[in-house]
Amino acid sequence: MPGRPPDPRTPLTGCAFAARCPLATDTCRETPPEARRAPGRPDHHAACHHSARLADEGAVLDV
Repeated sequence: MPGRPPDPRTPLTGCAFAARCPLATDTCRETPPEARRAPGRPDHHAACHHSARLADEGAVLDV
């Protein structure tokens, strides 16, 4: 993913990827996502507010 990771000295208020993610929304910037079973892949987990959308688009989801 392009960009720089967040500064570990600054507390996060949302997803660690929000500043660099093209899908980021206000929810991403305000609420950390919880790891859940990845849609269509019960043996994998995803920590993304948009995991269902990404799965529909064929992205590989895993934490």
